Amino acid sequence: MELKNRKIYVIFAVVFFLAVLSACGETVEKRTGISFNYLRSQIPWLISASMLLLCVFILLSVLFLRKNNKRKRFENLVGKRTAKLERQHRLMSVVNDAAALLLESEAGDYLRTINQSMEMICRCIEVDRVYLWQNISKDDGKLYYRQVCKWMHEEAAMDQGLTEFSYEDTLPNWKECLSRGESLNGPLNSLPDGERSFFPAYQLQSLLVVPLFIKGSFWGFVSFDDCTRRRVFSAAEEHVLRSWGLLVVGAIERGKIALDLETAVKAAESASESKSRFLANMSHEMRTPLNAIIGLSELELGAASLEENSFANVEKIYSAGMSLLGIINDILDISKIESGKFALVPVVYDISSMINDTVNLNIVRIGSKPIQFRLHINGSLPSHLEGDELRIKQIFNNLLSNAIKYTNTGFVDWSIFSVREGNRIRITSTVQDTGKGISEEDQQKLFKDYFQTDLKANYYVEGTGLGLAITLNLIKLMGGTISLRSEYGKGSAFTVEFFQEAVGDEVIGEEAAANLSRLRYTAHRRSRNQNLIRADMSYATVLVVDDVVTNLDVARGMLKPYKLHIDCVTSGQEAVNRIREEKIRYSAIFMDHMMPGMDGIEAVRIIRSEIGTEYARTVPIVALTANALIGNDEMFLENGFQAFLSKPIDIIRMDQILHQWVRDKSKEKETPSATPEEAERPEDKNAGLIKELEPLGINAVAALARFAYDEGSYLRILGSFVTHAPSFIEAAKMFKSQDPSQDLESYRITVHSIKGSGRGIGAEKLGDMAEKLEIAAKEGDTAFIEANNGFLIEALEKFIADLSAFLQAMPKA
Repeated sequence: MELKNRKIYVIFAVVFFLAVLSACGETVEKRTGISFNYLRSQIPWLISASMLLLCVFILLSVLFLRKNNKRKRFENLVGKRTAKLERQHRLMSVVNDAAALLLESEAGDYLRTINQSMEMICRCIEVDRVYLWQNISKDDGKLYYRQVCKWMHEEAAMDQGLTEFSYEDTLPNWKECLSRGESLNGPLNSLPDGERSFFPAYQLQSLLVVPLFIKGSFWGFVSFDDCTRRRVFSAAEEHVLRSWGLLVVGAIERGKIALDLETAVKAAESASESKSRFLANMSHEMRTPLNAIIGLSELELGAASLEENSFANVEKIYSAGMSLLGIINDILDISKIESGKFALVPVVYDISSMINDTVNLNIVRIGSKPIQFRLHINGSLPSHLEGDELRIKQIFNNLLSNAIKYTNTGFVDWSIFSVREGNRIRITSTVQDTGKGISEEDQQKLFKDYFQTDLKANYYVEGTGLGLAITLNLIKLMGGTISLRSEYGKGSAFTVEFFQEAVGDEVIGEEAAANLSRLRYTAHRRSRNQNLIRADMSYATVLVVDDVVTNLDVARGMLKPYKLHIDCVTSGQEAVNRIREEKIRYSAIFMDHMMPGMDGIEAVRIIRSEIGTEYARTVPIVALTANALIGNDEMFLENGFQAFLSKPIDIIRMDQILHQWVRDKSKEKETPSATPEEAERPEDKNAGLIKELEPLGINAVAALARFAYDEGSYLRILGSFVTHAPSFIEAAKMFKSQDPSQDLESYRITVHSIKGSGRGIGAEKLGDMAEKLEIAAKEGDTAFIEANNGFLIEALEKFIADLSAFLQAMPKA
């Protein structure tokens, strides 16, 4: 284009020159002598051509200028459109970043994150302030809009908190306008006078208000303030900002839900923790007396002098204790399964004894029902297996008890078979009955917690509905399966399959299988307890630590046949002191888990890590625990124990632990338990002492049983009680209900000691009185204590005086 322009300029210049030359031809001719006749003859044509070229030039110039202006206008328009798109793109990019920020925000931090996103948006669209408002309905029937959060540029900041206004009292038209989804956009002077009067303090020039909705409901709005210029926000900006507002509202709602959920989770965790603490305490409190019931009855079942009738009664006591233990275990197990703290504890067990225990426990449930119980096994069952015996029993007990519970006539069949697969034994057990059966609808819900079939028909059937749920979870933990065949009204059959580890190649044999099938295996249990070979460990000394005297007595009675030297202490601190002093180097320590003051775990930690001697670091320590909620190998092993004994203590398990951690074959010789000829009836041996102590309010039969009917030891304990009990009286007398500084905990410990020591020597009524006062101290019932403390002191003083007189009258040995 520039080259063409130059040619036009040259032509125009030549024509102009010729025209001038023609006009001045004579003058030039005179002065120069050059003839211009020819040129003069051509002048008309040149003038016409020049004029034509001039017109063309002018036309082309006009066209050129017009085109150039159009190009500039187009470039300006493109520039403006590009800038607008860039602003929109930048705004979209900022909104995306803000969305990512909002989505990644934590539950408790969502307001701070929203504030950050507000700053990003405001700086991008160049406004001075942004407010987020939420609608709130109140009792006065008015709809309010309340600030949720805000951001202000430093130069436009206003000193005010989060405010709240009523639509009706401030901006009545906004409610209807915004609720329809319409935005308010433009300079402030475009608003009606009534609305403009609300904003002078805000020093606004322009305003954008975008309504926000959640699930079609008018949630509130977001407002943007421009304090420096009058402007109308573009439709694209309005659309993007509306989307950002919805993201913010979503973040708020998610944050609230997350906070509510977090609060609910914390409440649930707190409730679960409280439940766990309660169950742990309940476990300890209930399993402690069960330890005495089951442990002492287990000892008696091993006594050769026990008559058949007495043996049957003790067997029933043992079975009843195990039944109660099973109920406790059901409740505790569901809690542990729910909290993920459940773990299997494998031990080597006698399968014949396990089957017999299960049969004896369940056959009594038949009662007077016309039901035939049939057991089908053969002599090829392994004699011993390794697995969690307690949980295996639990599975069988749950299935058998359900079969008996829901069967009124006919039979209950229990079949057990095994197949060896390498080093594992696959156990298959089927429990079949002719009971009520289970409908197809109920079969789908059968393994849920607390579910019982056909509630209306089974209204009077006892049970927690936990058995099958626990059974399913136990089977899953063992990698096994459970299946059901049932026809409503005709009966059911549950089949379980699971694996246990093989222990040797010995089988139970046909004789034991026949005795079990005929339900005559009780004699085998008796012979097992009587014929258990206890090694002579008289070279060893063990320390038993337990705050409950009864538990010490049970442990002492179970350890005595091994001829061990047994020391007992009642606190973790005493145990630590014994190990630190090292006056006696114990072969092993049996440490209770839950004790007041210093518990077993803390005592072991101090022994292992603070005393600093090689003996303290290596002495075997065995946990004694009545807390089934957390009693497992891993927990104790991680805290310095070598093994653990669960209360009630099993004789066979205790024998295994003694053989592993105490026995030294080079120092001992094995001796069997006393033969029938050597045994003496304890009632006959202690009849005189029992008769003399009864008038004093002492249950001497039960007390002597705790001391293995060792009369000398018992009398020494009575003397110790007379010596130390007066200190309890002095402590009890210090109670003053009107003294605000009175320490109820100290009083509770005092009456707890009276309760424990009183019951330990057989003074059960005295122990009961102390227990009621202990409960009152726990509950802060000072009125009850004030009313009854004197009676306890009086009863204790009389008891001490009577017992002291009795002991003084005893002939000296």
